[in-house]
Amino acid sequence: MRRHRHNLKPEQHLKLSAYLKQNPVMELVYRFKQKLCYPLMEKSLNQKKCRELAPRLLRMICGTAPAGAGAVSSARQYAARLEG
Repeated sequence: MRRHRHNLKPEQHLKLSAYLKQNPVMELVYRFKQKLCYPLMEKSLNQKKCRELAPRLLRMICGTAPAGAGAVSSARQYAARLEG
């Protein structure tokens, strides 16, 4: 689970798939991690693209946060400052 799916060998991919089938919650976590990581791996990220990407990533993270309203609201304030 620590590697990106494009770096897995075929046998590692099979093992990971079997593991994720046995653990549906971990499959959700793994898929979410992949969604967060892949935009950050773009080679052509400049300052403008990063400013556009940061609020989107923060919204993804805040949307999954547990009932910790303080952390969510401070992240939303940070995202609003980046957008503004």
